[in-house]
Amino acid sequence: MQNQTRIYIGIALAALTISAFVFSSIWTTRKFTNLERELRDSKHAVQAADKLATTREIEAAAYKQKLQYLENQLSDIQTIASKQDEELDKLNSNSRNARRNVERTRRTRPTETSTAELCAKLAEVGYGCD
Repeated sequence: MQNQTRIYIGIALAALTISAFVFSSIWTTRKFTNLERELRDSKHAVQAADKLATTREIEAAAYKQKLQYLENQLSDIQTIASKQDEELDKLNSNSRNARRNVERTRRTRPTETSTAELCAKLAEVGYGCD
């Protein structure tokens, strides 16, 4: 081989090596740029998710407080309702007794009593006739 051919082959190898290096450098730079962009986007997504999570935690705490308040209110209402039920039972019992007494009184026959008997009964109670 002649020196000139060797020089051309050397230049071609050098050009090929340089172009491989340039291509590798461009490809690596592009890959790193894409990875850096993805990293930045991921960081923004994480920050947004953190903000959303914080907001949701605050809302959850507010709902827990509301739930506790409503449970307390419900407990108070149930206590009042049970007391009112007891009162209604007492009132129903009193009204049943009164109805029974009215019916018993209606069924009894009036008896003729004299003034003397009436005065004697009043005297027993402490109210004598004058």
